[in-house]
Amino acid sequence: MSCSLVLFNQNALEISYVFPYVMLYLDNLIKDFASISDCNILDYKGVDIMTNAELLVAISDVLEQKLEEKLDKKLEEKLDVKFKQIDNRFDKLEQDVRKIRIICENDLQPRLQNIESCYLSTYRRYQESVAEHDTMKLDIQVLKSVVKEHSEKLQKIS
Repeated sequence: MSCSLVLFNQNALEISYVFPYVMLYLDNLIKDFASISDCNILDYKGVDIMTNAELLVAISDVLEQKLEEKLDKKLEEKLDVKFKQIDNRFDKLEQDVRKIRIICENDLQPRLQNIESCYLSTYRRYQESVAEHDTMKLDIQVLKSVVKEHSEKLQKIS
């Protein structure tokens, strides 16, 4: 893309006497525009002459492009910082999960297995005791009936 800019036209020369800082700023903007968009800079005697409106449009385009670049850069920097923070938090979370798994494997699982084995052995003993208990109940009833019968016989004899 090639284009031409008028660095100073007649009106700009008249204004430059009144507002030298404004002209310096505009001059820098125009040069920036020229460096970005490969444009030729011409003075008011040049062949290609831009109107003030065209110059303002060109300047606004340059400003917009610079603003976009700065915003993109700023956004990218902020995103990088946020992603780095998220990565750090995720790494810490992974470390915590590893620690928890190690604790579960080395500490909790053996304890649970011990509790399970104790529970199962106790369950088996109680299961056997219940059967013995039922048998003992029957034996006691038989003994009661025999004692009662013998007591009655002894009562009759005496």
